[in-house]
Amino acid sequence: MWPNKKADCTAIPDAVEIDGCPDDLAGETDLEETAPTAKSISTVRHRAVRLLSRREHGRLELREKLLQRNLPAAEIDIALDQLAEKGLQCDVRFAESYTRMRVNRGFGPNKITADLQTRKLSREVIADAIAETEVNWISNAVSALLKKYGDPDNSCGRVTADVDFGKSASDRARMQRFLHSRGYNHSQISAAINQLRQRVE
Repeated sequence: MWPNKKADCTAIPDAVEIDGCPDDLAGETDLEETAPTAKSISTVRHRAVRLLSRREHGRLELREKLLQRNLPAAEIDIALDQLAEKGLQCDVRFAESYTRMRVNRGFGPNKITADLQTRKLSREVIADAIAETEVNWISNAVSALLKKYGDPDNSCGRVTADVDFGKSASDRARMQRFLHSRGYNHSQISAAINQLRQRVE
């Protein structure tokens, strides 16, 4: 049987076996006769590991992908329990990794939260990932505006000609819509636009 001690799933595993299951994950034979066989569980586990080798997955997202491949639900649940126990699948690690990636692409907390919800993560895991992210959301929003419209100081060598960086009401509204679509809240949007206006005044 698998050990009762819970592994630290936030630690990235040393290696993921792709062409075959790790030795300590194979050959389980102590399942009850009425339970799925060790061979069938190993097959499902192998398919799950191949998906995980491409990128991190949340448990429910991974389960849905395996079900779409017509694999039996009972074997999937057992295999996913085993992978989680060994730290090869971890919702917390996935949420943290995904959040960092989306922050680096200029997205705000509302958008990241919505995206994680579509990947079937729990509210608690999502909230913790957002809360523990070391990011200044206002600065991140400013960076998103600069990437979209160019730098008013022209330090990056590009400025969108028809943008006055929030001086006019119409331009401010345009920037607000852009940042809202990126997932920033009202206070973050206002602070970011005000900060950018100060740079051009």
